[in-house]
This record gives sequence, C-alpha cells and structure tokens, in this order.
Amino acid sequence: MKRIVLIATLIFPMLIWAQAEYRFTGTYLGNTGTGLRNIKLDLEMIQNGKWKWLHKANIATGLNLELATVESDTNYDFRSWNDLMQDKEIKPLYTHFMDTYLQRIDSKDQATINTPVNKTNNTITVDLSNRVLTVQVRGVEGDNTVWIDICSLDNQYFIMYNKTILPYSANLLDLSTVKLKAADYLVTVQPNKGEKFSAKVSIY
Repeated sequence: MKRIVLIATLIFPMLIWAQAEYRFTGTYLGNTGTGLRNIKLDLEMIQNGKWKWLHKANIATGLNLELATVESDTNYDFRSWNDLMQDKEIKPLYTHFMDTYLQRIDSKDQATINTPVNKTNNTITVDLSNRVLTVQVRGVEGDNTVWIDICSLDNQYFIMYNKTILPYSANLLDLSTVKLKAADYLVTVQPNKGEKFSAKVSIY
C-alpha cells in the first residue's frame, strides 16, 4: 500500500503538468467597412503527436471580444464555438491570443512593440537548415506552462502555442511543427510565473 501511495505521489505532479496542447493560427485580413478587425483563425489540438483541427473561423471584432462576430467554417466545426468558449483551457488561450494580436495591430509604435527583450538566461534559437525553432526555458518555482507567441513583424501572421514546462528544469521546447511563411518574426515566451522574454527570428 505504501508503494502505491508513493507512486501516486510521484505521478500527481505530472498529471497537473500534463495539459492539453493547442495551436492558434491567425491571419489578419484587414479591417471591415465598419472598422472591425477581421482575423481568420485556425484552432488545433495535438493528438497522438499530430495536429487535429478543432475549429476554423473568420472573426470580426472591436476591442470587446465578447461582442465579436464569429463565422465558423462548418467543414471544420469539430466542436461548436460556444462549446469551445466554455472550455476552461481554451477560453483563456483565445483571450490571450486575441488581446495580444489586437494590441499589436492597433499599436502606433510598431518599432517598440517589435523590439525583443530578454533579461533572462533563457534562449530562443532557429535552425534554418532544418527549419526547427527551439525555446529553452529554465523554469522557476511555480512554473508549469508557457505561452509562446510567434508574430510576423508586419502583423500578417500570428501563431500561439501553450507548452507544459517543469520548474527547476532547463526545458527544451522543440517547435519543429511550426510552419512559418517567409518573413521576420518576433517570438515571445510568457511563463506563468517566470519573466517574459522575446527574440527576433527570420525565415527565408
């Protein structure tokens, strides 16, 4: 019985950290005639090592995401939009994705918003020959996840991931599944406890 308790104790933290992994991909389609921002959104979830579409939609929105107009692509409507927005994992990710993207689109100072900042000993590197983007995060106390934002400097494309990390570990996050178009990007990593950091990468 003691052995079972010990195993359960060791596994329990892993269960906490074993969150579902999602990918949000956005393409900015410009503003509508009424001034709303128009974004094409692809929402995917990784299953058995492969990305599976949960939803594809065009979203027209102002600053209030609750009043956004969502036109779903029924060919990819794996789960209804309303169901997705009730999900306690997906809703915060969607809110972060949209808030961050809209802030970038509306910024009057693109030079500042595209300036990387890294006061940590964490790294973001890209292997152009193999097209592999790698993030190294040294988790601090309380860290269990990071949000990774990858946005083209012209705001045309925005990809966002959530990744599980372990505290007190040098986590190597392989983003080889990222399919980036040729462009300059700002990659920003936000741990849930540690300090945010960013870097510029170019894909050509």
